[in-house]
Formats: sequence, C-alpha cells, structure tokens
Amino acid sequence: MSRCVGISVLHWTMAMSNCRRTPFNEHERDCIMRMMNIGLVGLALAVLGCASDDDAIAARAAGTAGTAGTAGIAGIAGTAGTAAIAAIAGTAGAAGTAGAAGTAGAAGAAGTAGAAGTAGHMDSADPLGVYEDDYGFLQRVDVTTWSSGTDVFTFVEFDSKLDTAVAQNAATNQFNPGKFSRFDWATDESGRLRYCQTRYDAATAAEAAATPRANESDWDKGCGGFAWSKLTPIAP
Repeated sequence: MSRCVGISVLHWTMAMSNCRRTPFNEHERDCIMRMMNIGLVGLALAVLGCASDDDAIAARAAGTAGTAGTAGIAGIAGTAGTAAIAAIAGTAGAAGTAGAAGTAGAAGAAGTAGAAGTAGHMDSADPLGVYEDDYGFLQRVDVTTWSSGTDVFTFVEFDSKLDTAVAQNAATNQFNPGKFSRFDWATDESGRLRYCQTRYDAATAAEAAATPRANESDWDKGCGGFAWSKLTPIAP
C-alpha cells in the first residue's frame, strides 16, 4: 500500500509542476485548485487500489496457507506408517506341531520253498570182501586198504555209519599217485551193493572228505555223471 501512495504523490507533484509553468495569475490559481483536486482524487483512488492490492496479496497469502493445509492432509499417510510399524512389531507365529508318525511298512513277501532234499542215506554193511565190478575189475576191501585192480588206496578215515572212506593214493598208482580219494557205498533197492569213487585227485585228506556224497537217488548218473558201480561178491 505504501508503494501505491508514493506513486500517487508523485503524480500529484508532477501535476503541480505543470501548473507552475504558467504565470501566477487567476489561471494559475484555477490550475492549482484543479490539480489539487485531481491529485487528491488520484491519491484516494491509489489508496483504494492499494488496499485492494493488499487484500489480493492477503488473499493470495491465505490461499498459500490453504495449500499448506492441503499438505496437512498428507498427515493421513502418517497413520498408514503407524500401521506399518504395527505390522513390523507383530508377534512371531506359533511353532508348528510335530508330524504324525509314519505307518509301519508292509510285511515282506514269504520266502520261496527250499529245494527238495536228496534221499536220506540208509546205512549199509561195510564192503569188506572181494568183488567184481561192472567193468570186470577186482575190488578188494579190507580194514586198511581199498584195492582196485593194481592200484592201492590206504584208508585215513573210515566211517561205517555214513558209509564213506577217505584214502591216500599209493605212490605206485597209475593215476594221481600220492593224492587223496573218497569212496562212497550204498545198497540199492534190489539189495545190490554199489560204490562210487567220488574224488580221486584231492590235494589233502580234508579236501577229499569235504567232497559232497554221491547222489543215491540216481544210480545211473549219480556218481559224477556216471553210474554207481555194482559190486558182485566173489567167493574167497
């Protein structure tokens, strides 16, 4: 407002300066009075205008404050921030319960049936004596040796109950001298005595004894793929 008043005074001074350029007479007085009136009217208008300007400035300032008020609405976002803090401060979730125990496994499949066993051995009489086999060879058996043709086998084990014997081959034998043999004997369904030389080349007596017994359920091929030899007694 002071700026506007200053401008009005300046206008009034300029008008007075114009009036000084005429001679000081009655016209001058009229001029002075006219300019004074004009200056006063201008001053009043200036004051009113400046007041209007001040009001406008004040209104603009108030409007600016209103804008600041709008910014205050952003404070609502602060409430959301509070909610975020509350979320962060949330309590830890409860621990999960232990899982249920697993069900027992299904029972295993039943085992397969075992293979049929070989026929049990029937105790036979000891083959002591002199015999002829299926090939025409003499088989002589006594309490210490088994002689087959010209070959001699000396007993190191003799089991009358299991009908088996382990013997060492003589050093003079034609085949496998010094090795160990095993002899098995049994009586067939007709009462005929039979024998099988189950092993003839074992390195030790224990190895010969560990040899499986000949198969008594197959007289034709139960002796290592060959037939059990029949022993036909010969009169002494």
